[in-house]
Amino acid sequence: MPAISERPPAGRNVLVECDDPVLHDGIARVLQEAGYEVVSCAGPASRSSRTCPLVTEGRCTLVERADLVVHALDQTDATHREVVTTLLACTPQTDVVAEASALQSGDAQAPTPDARVRTVRTFTRGSLLDAIAEATSDAQQLPHLADEP
Repeated sequence: MPAISERPPAGRNVLVECDDPVLHDGIARVLQEAGYEVVSCAGPASRSSRTCPLVTEGRCTLVERADLVVHALDQTDATHREVVTTLLACTPQTDVVAEASALQSGDAQAPTPDARVRTVRTFTRGSLLDAIAEATSDAQQLPHLADEP
């Protein structure tokens, strides 16, 4: 029987929020090799207006289509902190996996801890897939968070 990190849940769509192309490519490759569908967002800095539709409008089609978000935006940037804070406030059904250092900027304005956020010390293949499997497992055990049949 394969390890939990080798068994991705069927049909899971993952949004990768990352403004570092090298890190993004590594995360996306790991997820795709494990059978996940990956969509990407390079964050507000990639947009000419430096705004995020989730922050400005309260919704984002990329987030709405995702079952889970891998958040790898640098939290020393106030705009990035606003993205994750709004994500947690506006999408109660969406789980988030983030690198612990990305959420612990040492800033008093860092996002408030949330039970839907799985943090990993460093993104590695194993830590990323295990955190996603844990988030998926928890969501499937709670009737209001489980995927519709």
